[in-house]
Amino acid sequence: MKTISKHIIVEIIMVVALLVTLVVAVNNNLLSKSLERRLTVERQETDRLKIKLSASVNSTDSDMTRFEAVIPEWPHEAEDREQLNARIKELEAQLANTSSGTRQSSRNRSFGDTNAPGSRMNRGTAWLEELKEQDPERYQEMMTRREEARERAQEIVAKKAEYLLNRDTSTMSPRERTEYEEMVNLFKESVAIGEKLQSATSGEDRRELMIQLRNATMELEPMLRADRNREFTQIALSLGYNRHESRQFVEYINTVIENTTLQNMGPGGGRQGRNNTNQRRQRQTTQ
Repeated sequence: MKTISKHIIVEIIMVVALLVTLVVAVNNNLLSKSLERRLTVERQETDRLKIKLSASVNSTDSDMTRFEAVIPEWPHEAEDREQLNARIKELEAQLANTSSGTRQSSRNRSFGDTNAPGSRMNRGTAWLEELKEQDPERYQEMMTRREEARERAQEIVAKKAEYLLNRDTSTMSPRERTEYEEMVNLFKESVAIGEKLQSATSGEDRRELMIQLRNATMELEPMLRADRNREFTQIALSLGYNRHESRQFVEYINTVIENTTLQNMGPGGGRQGRNNTNQRRQRQTTQ
């Protein structure tokens, strides 16, 4: 009985091995056919590319032939060369005259009368006049806002003037007194320029006044900041801080001001260069 069972098991194993062999053979056959199909497709694609490349080469040769056909024959005789040189000089002269006329026209447009109709300096005035006729309500609203802005600016200037002109100079050192007087004079000059700018009607005058005001403001601002640092230092000293602690106090206050001022959010970091100058002045003041 055991012998029969062993024979059956052996036969089963042989059958299984045969089936596995058949499956492997079938898979190999299928794989071989698949590879043959892919190889055929690749060969067809290669032949197609060869035909296309050959046609492109033939087309290029044909184009070169046509190109060579239209190339003019180079003049070999001295007379032909002289005619060619004369024609070249003639064309160069025409080109020079055309370029000169173009540059002159450009200069006339660039440096024309700034008071001429349609010039950039008069566009704003012309636009306001047109708005006044076509939309009086909007024009009046704009004029009201402009007047309110002017009044606010005058109020700010008045407050600054009151503060600066009423400073106690008895505790200032000679150097501080000199800097204070320079600051006050420059402030008065800036206010005077601003008043002239409001009443100026000529475009050229307004441009000149704006340049003067900008220069005066750039010179005045570090003076005001240095004076403010001196005030902060006096406050710190009155609170019992020593010189070193006073400098730290002023630096902290300036940091708070810089970080809470929207004007410092412009391109390039705003006033970093001026801040460095003010810090140097502050160190000189508190030493």
